[in-house]
Amino acid sequence: NRTGSVDRHDPPTWMAEQVKLRDQHCVFPHCTRSSADADLDHINPYEETGPPGQTNPENLAPLCRRHHLAKTFAGWRYVRNKDGTYTWHNKHGHAWLVTALGTIQLE
Repeated sequence: NRTGSVDRHDPPTWMAEQVKLRDQHCVFPHCTRSSADADLDHINPYEETGPPGQTNPENLAPLCRRHHLAKTFAGWRYVRNKDGTYTWHNKHGHAWLVTALGTIQLE
């Protein structure tokens, strides 16, 4: 439950391990790939000249490489909810809720 942030893109080892233990699989809808070898994605995109503290556990989530690329280049977006679930939206207006137990289509 360690908190804190760093002023660089890549998280330190403790933060990466914390996020991968918190979310044990890729958090993209219906994906079950292990977070062990996942990319850590900035939910709100990292900006080189942005504010300090952008890299923190609440702004990071594990995505397998395929879904990291889909999020970055195919119009997907998501938020981490206060209860630890994720709400995803695609460019067609569909939405999903991703929980530790699976995915629920919302729209």
